[in-house]
Amino acid sequence: MPRDRTPRGDDPWAIDELTDPKFSDLSSAKKISKRIFHIAKNLLAFVDLWVTILISTFRFISFLFLFLLALNVVIWLFSGVSGVTIQPFEISGLNSNLSGTSITQLLYAELYNIQEIDDKAGTMEIPSDITSGIPIDNRALPNYELLPNDISGAIGTIGVILPATGSMDIVLTNIGPIGLRDTSVGKLLLFIKSLFGESPSIITGSLQKYNSTLILLASIEDHKSSRVIPVDIRTSLTGDSSVDENIPPMVKDLAFRIAFYYLGDNMVSRNLPQNWQAFKYLIQGENAYLRYSISENIADLEESKKRAMDAIRTDRNYHKPLNLLTDLAFFLIKENGIKEAKGIFQNISSFDPVKCNIGLGLIYTKEGNYIKAIAAYDRAIQSDPNEIKKICALNGRGIALAALHNYAKAIQDYDNAIKIDSRHASLWNNKGNALEAQNKHYEAIQAYNNAIDINPNFAPAYYNIGLSLRSLGNNSAAETAFAKARDLDYK
Repeated sequence: MPRDRTPRGDDPWAIDELTDPKFSDLSSAKKISKRIFHIAKNLLAFVDLWVTILISTFRFISFLFLFLLALNVVIWLFSGVSGVTIQPFEISGLNSNLSGTSITQLLYAELYNIQEIDDKAGTMEIPSDITSGIPIDNRALPNYELLPNDISGAIGTIGVILPATGSMDIVLTNIGPIGLRDTSVGKLLLFIKSLFGESPSIITGSLQKYNSTLILLASIEDHKSSRVIPVDIRTSLTGDSSVDENIPPMVKDLAFRIAFYYLGDNMVSRNLPQNWQAFKYLIQGENAYLRYSISENIADLEESKKRAMDAIRTDRNYHKPLNLLTDLAFFLIKENGIKEAKGIFQNISSFDPVKCNIGLGLIYTKEGNYIKAIAAYDRAIQSDPNEIKKICALNGRGIALAALHNYAKAIQDYDNAIKIDSRHASLWNNKGNALEAQNKHYEAIQAYNNAIDINPNFAPAYYNIGLSLRSLGNNSAAETAFAKARDLDYK
């Protein structure tokens, strides 16, 4: 019987593909194709969505970056004058791959390095192991601390050389050409800022070569004083030397001259150098001092001392190198250079009688010359020291007095130091030592406990408590105290 092909619906040619076996395979293929099409369409829509999101995010970040950049520029244009701005150096008469920007960046790095060295040296402290206690005789007397470990570092601070009001905020403004010959965006910004009457000091310069002479010129346009200060560094090229190898030391010297200028206008001050070479030697000495504090290489210590002496010879009225020498003397004590340290303290004691006499008192105590130690500490105290140094001097004199068995006066010195500041464990420990030497065991233990209350890890106090307890016949408790000291690596 023939297949019924009666039309259905509005389409007279519609055929039921689901019931016609000839079309069943074709129907399945169409379904699969439609499914694939829908999947691909959804996938493309998903990708398109993420591309749109990424493009929008990129546009937002770009807009935010440009907005912040513009905001910073506007703030800078309307802000007050601060620091200096270095413009790219011009180069003439040279067949070299050097660029003005490279010299500018090198100068920036050198100026930043000078400031950082001085800032770090200003916070340097004398390590406590230099001034830590030495047992006079552990069998007869407990251990003394020559200087309070927790405050001795304050003696060694050199102090910042560059005044806070003269900080060198260095800004590189050459941020790219805009196609107007030698004009750059950085120079354009400086010009716009000058229209508002506020612009930073500007450093411009050039590198020139005439015959065998290489000249690095710089001009500091100080907008605060409306002055222009020329600076130049010259060197002669030898047969074997090239231009490139002479640039770094010349830029370094130029940086020192610029930093010297920014020290301030009052160059007759005792705290400021009279010439830039003295300032250069001091910074180099501080740099070697910092290296020594990290590596403990004696060569760095010697280099620091040599540069400090160079600074003094260059400018005998410049006192900062004397500060450095005084601090170095404490390190020399650590390196068994007691004779050399003593010579430094004695020769410059008129410059800093407090710190030098504290140093001499420390040396004499180590040598066992307690009468001279007491005299040195007397001079330090009479020189009207600040509170921290007075504590150190009273503490040191107390130790020397105790070594001469003058315990009553030693306790008086410790008490006077404690009245100034009672928060130092070493002072209580040393007072306990003097009390123990007078056989006042319970009072001594109380003083040691005060030290432990301040610093629970103060090992000498536990050891000294053990000595006092043993003197009282309480060997079990004494052994417990000794064990605690050993746990804290006390020997």
